[in-house]
Amino acid sequence: MLLQLVNPKTIVFGFTVFSTFLAALAGQTAALTLAAAVFAVLAFGACSVWALFGAVISRYLSNPRIRLMVNIGLALLLVFSAAELAGIL
Repeated sequence: MLLQLVNPKTIVFGFTVFSTFLAALAGQTAALTLAAAVFAVLAFGACSVWALFGAVISRYLSNPRIRLMVNIGLALLLVFSAAELAGIL
């Protein structure tokens, strides 16, 4: 969780949230503290869910056949996304 403080995406997200939704609360310390606490809880929850998902999926990806199917599926999605962005589809 400590690394989230130096994560550029988190910093940009924080600036965006503040400038869009919380700028009107600039003089209200209690409201900004509450918003920061909610932001921290949400960031912790998001990181926890991501880590839990990684732990669960690692059990399945230890099977070479399942890993191959996942890799093929993700490769097809990547090719589809590239073709869609290039305007081919």
